Amino acid sequence: DRAVAMGRQVLEIEAAAVAALARRLGNEFRAAVRLILESRGLLQARRGGGFSVTDVTAPTITDPLVHLLQRHPETVDDILELRHGLECVAAEFAAMRATEADDKRLREIVGGMKRRRGPVDPLEDTDRDVDFHMAVAEASHNVALVHVMRGIFNLMRINMLRSREALCHQTENVTLLDEQHVQIAKAITARDPKAARAATSRGGSRSTCAAAGA
Repeated sequence: DRAVAMGRQVLEIEAAAVAALARRLGNEFRAAVRLILESRGLLQARRGGGFSVTDVTAPTITDPLVHLLQRHPETVDDILELRHGLECVAAEFAAMRATEADDKRLREIVGGMKRRRGPVDPLEDTDRDVDFHMAVAEASHNVALVHVMRGIFNLMRINMLRSREALCHQTENVTLLDEQHVQIAKAITARDPKAARAATSRGGSRSTCAAAGA
């Protein structure tokens, strides 16, 4: 017990020393830490300013799936099914746990979909779709779910783009998908897990069918 207490005391002294050094050096210290994190691939610059923490777990999740797809391309349907299931779970959890900030983010994304003008851009629509479902995942406040979904989306982005291209040939399909996103967001902000899951299931079924035919 004495050894443990001494160890804790040493750690506290070291932590205090680091904190004091940080205060004294100020911006120079933060810049040095940032450079170290960037060099190790743990931090990356965001467009428009600022930095975000690199998702180091995504390759761990997606690499086995990449190998699976390379060896067995037909398993794409299984991965789409997995993605669909994760989206449903995320929506259900989000309806139980979302904050006002999460609600605002979802409304902003849905509002952007509604304000779309001119010809549909499948690439832009794919990005919006990913942004929406990742916002739902983040609103679930389940860190593991967020990381897994991000890995799946990174892996399936090309497939998602092809499904959007297939759907965008008819304007009514785009309108229907937008409305399904609206219904998902409404169910989440209304804190109705059952409705959120059902709305996501309807939207996912249509997208999965389009992706399978792409």
